[in-house]
Amino acid sequence: MEEKKNISRRRFLGTTSCAAVGYTTLFSSLLNLKAFEAAAADNSALLPNDEYRALICLMLGGGNDSYNMLIPTGDAYSDYAVTRSNLAIPLGDLLTISPINTPGTDYGIHPSMPELQQLFNDEKVSFIANVGSMIEPTTRDQYYSGLHPLPLGLYSHADQAQQWQTGRPDERSATGWGGRMSDMIQSMNTNENISMNISLSGTNIFQRGQDTVEFAISNQGSLGIAGYGDTWVANQIRSQAIDNMLDQSYADIYKSTYVNTIKD
Repeated sequence: MEEKKNISRRRFLGTTSCAAVGYTTLFSSLLNLKAFEAAAADNSALLPNDEYRALICLMLGGGNDSYNMLIPTGDAYSDYAVTRSNLAIPLGDLLTISPINTPGTDYGIHPSMPELQQLFNDEKVSFIANVGSMIEPTTRDQYYSGLHPLPLGLYSHADQAQQWQTGRPDERSATGWGGRMSDMIQSMNTNENISMNISLSGTNIFQRGQDTVEFAISNQGSLGIAGYGDTWVANQIRSQAIDNMLDQSYADIYKSTYVNTIKD
């Protein structure tokens, strides 16, 4: 019997070159998506055929005031308090943590996050601060020179959110790295009736590829055409009209693409 090997998160990221994100750039690391295909093919031989594996991604799309989530409590607190002014959290209210790899600075967590404090103390969560997309390493002087390549819309929340999903900070792409990855390894999908990408929170750029269409689910169920297939007489008439439109062949590329997407 072939030995089953445990694939750790660290090994997976290292094998697929995404571990380099922290050391080089988001752009250069995610371009080499062929590494995913090689890693998947290599690791698939280690697992029985009936074992299912999934990459689960959580995208926190809302804004986060990170400077009031993780706060310096040592000498740097005075600078924080002056900068934040009336938004500053009182020092005595902060939930203390004791990181071991900070340059002589202690930190605290917002008082409304005791669960996060406990997870940190249990070594089940870590903070990675000052993270953002880059085209290439950039110094302070290069940034202010105005000549160095920088991501589009550097201070735009919408652009930054899109770049983390597309892996392309120098352009506004219509496909995400999750979708492009699925395009390359979709031959490994043993059930073609189920999309390679399934979203639990609506449609998104991250899962959209050239050939891959994500199956999106919301808290109201799967996303589609409201009332389609319903037994109510009026909806039956509407459903038949939609079927008639979907059965047509369209020369217009946009109409044809829409029909294929709805069918998928």
